[in-house]
Amino acid sequence: MSALVCATTGDDDGTWLVTLRGDHDLRTRSELARETNPVWALCTVAIIDLSNVGFIDSGVIRWLLDVERQLEKAGAFTLSIVEGPPGSAAARLFGLLRMRSVMACYPTLADALAQAPAAPSQPAWSPQHLQSARKVA
Repeated sequence: MSALVCATTGDDDGTWLVTLRGDHDLRTRSELARETNPVWALCTVAIIDLSNVGFIDSGVIRWLLDVERQLEKAGAFTLSIVEGPPGSAAARLFGLLRMRSVMACYPTLADALAQAPAAPSQPAWSPQHLQSARKVA
């Protein structure tokens, strides 16, 4: 399966949604960074949706930690991760690594939006209407 990364802005307050699909690992990490780095300086709230990944490894975890540092540097105040339902690839890895104790992780996009301080009550986008889909290596 190929890997995709999609980024879209959801509101005028700087909430961005980045969705990963397919398999992501150390091989795709640099491409993820290249495709998403321009986004982090623009957002105040970032939501990264991993609920549709088939496979992720520590390369993606490292990318997430790098993203968190970039957001802090840019002055953003929240990063939320949608890991998907129990048993999903991200949920399994996050459980093993105890990532939920260091990052805000949610099972659904709706849960992440409900917790985001600047999230709109009626977002202008949904996961089905993502813009800027890019195939990653």
